[in-house]
Amino acid sequence: LKEPLSKNNFKITLSHSNGFRGFLSIINFGTYSDPQLKFTFYKAQGRGFINFKNDIDSSLIMGDVVEYSYHKDGSALLKNPKSPMKWLRYINPQGTGYRRIPLKEITSVETILHIGIHDLKQLPLLTPKQKQQFMGYDAPNIFNGKFSIYVSIVNSNYHIAKGMFTTEAGNIWIKSNLIDNIAEGLSLWLLFVKDDLPSTTFYSEKFKRLLSVSDTNFYKALKDDANSVMIRQNNQLLNWNE
Repeated sequence: LKEPLSKNNFKITLSHSNGFRGFLSIINFGTYSDPQLKFTFYKAQGRGFINFKNDIDSSLIMGDVVEYSYHKDGSALLKNPKSPMKWLRYINPQGTGYRRIPLKEITSVETILHIGIHDLKQLPLLTPKQKQQFMGYDAPNIFNGKFSIYVSIVNSNYHIAKGMFTTEAGNIWIKSNLIDNIAEGLSLWLLFVKDDLPSTTFYSEKFKRLLSVSDTNFYKALKDDANSVMIRQNNQLLNWNE
């Protein structure tokens, strides 16, 4: 970032044929040296994002405003303030009282979110206002179909592979980007992966049966055991062209 992340939204957009689509905004509601981070998902056309509480067998949560916050003590919460069910408004994805590593103690990778995009057009067209900070990404070979985005908070000194990675056959497309300076000693790692995103089946507490999601964008709060998976993925990318 050109200047430290602050209480003003930093918006991340994805390039589309007729403009940029907003999918995530970030706020540091702490301070630069003692951060607390909030991620807000865009929702559009009555669909936008579906949220899985933990894993694919968890309840479906819908809401107009859905956030993921990572607090300085390591508590991570999904917030769905408009949910008609009070117990769904504030959820710790790993159980009440569980703490991830405190933000200031991150030494490598903390992977927090998996976002699945079935249709980029479900997201709103976004024109950032003057003086707003925003980052626009363009990867037509990935964005022209279904793809995944993995969001990680990383220590700024940790070596993350950056760039576009593909096989000669063109059957694997991966884009890795780093946003520096989101807080003192911290960066944001975005990994875009071309993905078929097969239909996801989950059990709905509301309907008391299995449901399938096949064409709606989704996001999932990941447990901290995803860290080791993403570290291995980063190592593979670092060695990709060797």
